Amino acid sequence: MGRALIIIIAITIGVLGLMQINLNSNQLVRVARSADYSTDLQSRNIAHGAIEVTMAQLAADPAWRNSYDPYEVNLDYGTAFVTIGDNTTDTSLTQHQVRLDSRVPTPAKTVLVSVLAERFTPTMPTVRGAINFMDDNFEPNLFGSFSIDGFDRSRSGHDIAGVALLNNNQHSDFSSRNIDGNPKVGVFSDMKYESMEVLINQIRNSATQLEGVITNADLGTARNPGVFMVKDYAKIAGNVKGYGILLVENDTELEISSSLSNKGTFEFNGLVLFKNAWEFHGTGNVKINGAIAVGSPDAVPPTQVDIGGNLTLTYDTKGMDAARAAAFNTVPPTYTILRYYE
Repeated sequence: MGRALIIIIAITIGVLGLMQINLNSNQLVRVARSADYSTDLQSRNIAHGAIEVTMAQLAADPAWRNSYDPYEVNLDYGTAFVTIGDNTTDTSLTQHQVRLDSRVPTPAKTVLVSVLAERFTPTMPTVRGAINFMDDNFEPNLFGSFSIDGFDRSRSGHDIAGVALLNNNQHSDFSSRNIDGNPKVGVFSDMKYESMEVLINQIRNSATQLEGVITNADLGTARNPGVFMVKDYAKIAGNVKGYGILLVENDTELEISSSLSNKGTFEFNGLVLFKNAWEFHGTGNVKINGAIAVGSPDAVPPTQVDIGGNLTLTYDTKGMDAARAAAFNTVPPTYTILRYYE
């Protein structure tokens, strides 16, 4: 009996010892897994932090790519290496998209977090004609030898109306023989003043202000179009060419002038916006290759629109491209993350 009891006790101790060893092994496995999870989580946090730093760098300099080499980001809690890709290195990306691959090396593996981001693009108003009346609160007065043409100057095949209206109320006022397009005068209910207002709000604070007398100057170039806003009063008194967007707002006035000794010409390639105003008059030659948009958020008084003199307005897709480029380059760059890959 006593010997049997000793054997049973010995077997029990052996079994308990094996159980303890197994429990210790399981505990070690759990500890190892917990450590791996903690390391992985920390590495992903480092990767995300490095992406935020890189996006801030892109906002300051949108053209920066670090020569497409890995960009080392040192944070207080670790280091990551971020590679920037765009449509130069990845044809699946659009012109305004970038892909950021953030890698964090660890003893066990390299943790990778990727994001697809897109640069904010300013909102352009819907343009249906060479001149667009974005509301119906205006009074037109046509005179002189002006010309309005909705057939694309760049011959892209994208021809539009000469005059675009919201409704038929003023349709008969634009029966002049000096208007051409497809059609000459069209009614487009999808035009919204709000889209014009959104663009103005996006570009106003970054616009170059024009004031005083401007002579023989360039307002932007074909390669580098700009956004310009008339401040109080500006007078074009010489040969001036511009590219991009021109904003005439509220109580401001733009005068085009010439004399026998200075027969100047003002040529603007892009989009001209008139908000609450049509103070755009004078005796000089005015050529606009692009489009004009006129609008007002106010019910009264109606905007007085005098179209006459030596104004030549021709719809031009290249001019509208210059306007889009000017808005894009002028608005402070920000990026929106479209997708995460982990």
